[in-house]
Amino acid sequence: MNRYFRSLSMTLLLAVMALPVLAVSPQQAGQKVFVGEITDGMCGMNGSHTQMMNGMSSMGHDKDTCTRQCVRLGVAYVLLDPASRTVYHFDDPAKAEPFAGRKVRVTGMLEGQNIKIATIEAAN
Repeated sequence: MNRYFRSLSMTLLLAVMALPVLAVSPQQAGQKVFVGEITDGMCGMNGSHTQMMNGMSSMGHDKDTCTRQCVRLGVAYVLLDPASRTVYHFDDPAKAEPFAGRKVRVTGMLEGQNIKIATIEAAN
């Protein structure tokens, strides 16, 4: 009987200790979801690629090409939130490269104006 209670107590203790680990979700861990367009720091500050593309024909005729050209010139990838017109930088801009000029959903931790990317995916 005594072994039974020790075994039951140990099982309950382990279950109680495991609950906080199992219950952690991205929101509880401090992560947020950001939706916007992957652009470059220069055009992102202007809110548009139009000025850049009109001023320099080498920048291309679409936002994907313009973004990549600006990055080749040394400007980093950023996330432009069109609703708030906020520009966020990334801890690892290379993760954004496949999504240049596209709308995305980024999950990550916000530190100042920098997002530490956990996941990034195309958005509708």
